[in-house]
Amino acid sequence: KLQEDVKTLKLKIEKLEEQEVAASRSSSLFQKEKQSLLEQLSNLTRQNGKLQGHISQIDRERDKAVRELDSSDEIISKMGIEVQRANFEARNLECQLSVSAARCRKLEDLLENSEKIAASLKKQQNQQEKEIDHARRETEVIRKSFQSLRNKYKKTINSFQIYKKKL
Repeated sequence: KLQEDVKTLKLKIEKLEEQEVAASRSSSLFQKEKQSLLEQLSNLTRQNGKLQGHISQIDRERDKAVRELDSSDEIISKMGIEVQRANFEARNLECQLSVSAARCRKLEDLLENSEKIAASLKKQQNQQEKEIDHARRETEVIRKSFQSLRNKYKKTINSFQIYKKKL
């Protein structure tokens, strides 16, 4: 029986030795795998650092672009207000010119009618001619003002378009 026990123990020892060799191999493989994973982690950490740097640069560039865009929007808004103001003034002068032109046409019609009545209305005709001259002077003054404003308006539009192209 002792021999059987010795035999059994020898078998158990052999199995344990085999298990020890297998465990040693596994441990070596695990160490290599662990080292490989640590290297991958190190590489990924470096790459992440680089990416974070790129992200920070992109964020700075985006912030700068947003500030420039906000500034451009403000300038464009101011230019738009100036254009609206110039348009309003131009329309106002156009209305004044239209009124003066209508007055002028009315006075010219009156002059034409007064010439038909000639002799008896000569005094009235002279007065109407004075009114027509006054209206023509007013019309000329308004035309000159309108032309000046139109030139300013064109300059404003041109400078706005030049600025817009620069953007």
